[in-house]
Amino acid sequence: MIRSLQSAEIVHFTGHAQNRDGSASLLFGDDASRNLSSQFFAGAHLHTCRLAVFAACSTLSVETQSGSMRSGLPEALLQAGVPTIVGTLWDVDSESTKHLMLDSYDQLLKGNSPEIALQIAEAQLGATAGSVHPFYWSGFTVMEL
Repeated sequence: MIRSLQSAEIVHFTGHAQNRDGSASLLFGDDASRNLSSQFFAGAHLHTCRLAVFAACSTLSVETQSGSMRSGLPEALLQAGVPTIVGTLWDVDSESTKHLMLDSYDQLLKGNSPEIALQIAEAQLGATAGSVHPFYWSGFTVMEL
């Protein structure tokens, strides 16, 4: 998997994330040895990757045992050389996330930057019946170097 990540221009993860004990992980089933932790990404060389998208719950921050917040996955990816990261600030709704991601990628294909693509997709989702409340569309944000 590391070779695939090292040659990718865009990394997209949809699924579940776990934030525990000051570390964040992307979950790949019940076998914890298959999960990718923030430590894994910090040691990777992802200089080819220009965008990492994490469509999973609470991927942009980690609460430590002391209750303080620190950045887990974003910090690790920035260390690994990824200049732009899209992730979530809280637990997100799966169905609205699916629509938000599809609209964001449509906007990227039109030549918009990740930040503008996400803003347009959020506005479109926010104007959709059943997704008007900001919970459904404002949990995602862009972090850039």
